Amino acid sequence: LRGEVLLRQERPVDAEAVLRAAIAALPRDAGAVPHAVWLLAAALDAQGRDAEAEALRAEYDLERE
Repeated sequence: LRGEVLLRQERPVDAEAVLRAAIAALPRDAGAVPHAVWLLAAALDAQGRDAEAEALRAEYDLERE
């Protein structure tokens, strides 16, 4: 939730750090992981790191919305 709030506050660098930590702490099959990864990809997009965001979406089989 904190990562999402930071992203909405237009703080993608801070959101990235929080979301990466959350994803690392969760089991890969946890229900919250797809949403956290989607938010992380959005944070990367907001930083102009589109290729990293696309690679992350591909790794987790997520669509760009």
